[in-house]
Amino acid sequence: MSIHGTKTTLKVVDVSEVEDPVSVPPEHFLEPLWHSGVVLLGGMDLDLQQFEEFTHRLCDHFHRSAARDDLRQSDGDGYSVRTPKGNFTLLAHNEGSYRPFQPAHLAFFLCIEGPSSRGGETLLVDGRSFYQALPGQLARTLKNEGVVYSARWDTERWQAELGVEDIQELENLAMENHDFSFSFESDEMHYQCKRNAIVEDLQGEPVFANAFLAHLPEVTLPRYAQANPYASKTNKVCFGSGDVPSEADIQTLIDIQDKVSYEHAPAAGDLLVIDNSRVMHGRRSTEGDCRRELLTRFGYLREEFKP
Repeated sequence: MSIHGTKTTLKVVDVSEVEDPVSVPPEHFLEPLWHSGVVLLGGMDLDLQQFEEFTHRLCDHFHRSAARDDLRQSDGDGYSVRTPKGNFTLLAHNEGSYRPFQPAHLAFFLCIEGPSSRGGETLLVDGRSFYQALPGQLARTLKNEGVVYSARWDTERWQAELGVEDIQELENLAMENHDFSFSFESDEMHYQCKRNAIVEDLQGEPVFANAFLAHLPEVTLPRYAQANPYASKTNKVCFGSGDVPSEADIQTLIDIQDKVSYEHAPAAGDLLVIDNSRVMHGRRSTEGDCRRELLTRFGYLREEFKP
């Protein structure tokens, strides 16, 4: 099943004629990035080392994608991961906003192999447009109460997600971050973290940019029934008051996502640079099972490149 949003302007910066793509001056694409929230650099025939060199020019440290640790590239610096091979839909989210840390500033998606079957688009959703489309009461609830993310993690997962090695470091982290709490049942952590749902992007504009839709325990919209939407029964999302969002609330949010989304059909050599503070990302399923390989990284901007 194909689900399409209203396409908006995606600024394309073509660097296919540049002899050494890694040396593309950041100012060549940062201005359009801050204008649109995402840019596409075409013709980026990069290997893993070049991809990482490119991102290191812009960012001085990187986000660890703990949920995909098994897809990390062992011959890189440990922060490049491949997208999962399964055929599924992933609703829009920005990276890392369910954790008690500042999310990464930029997301980098390098397409190694585009899907051979119809579908498989990378979903891009401008959080500014999303915020403006929220109906009044739901907007007020999200802005005033925030959102609480709950999950269940094994030891390896919580160590990777939270950057700690043992219980003492975990307790120290909880003391420093009062909106984060945990408990244990045997070796399984019950994780809970309260975060703002409406935040400011890097340019100070209000946005709906969070992990709400990707953290649902189930997706029940009929039009998504054949789209194999990702959801985890061990996840839970609720408003800051503790109230569970109604089916109507969730449908409203997914309807807005589909209305304001841009769907980019990835082709080999495409490099998307995304303002993770503003633009959420996801993926569409393909009509038939096929390969779809992207390398991803999430980084924190060097001070001199912040808008």
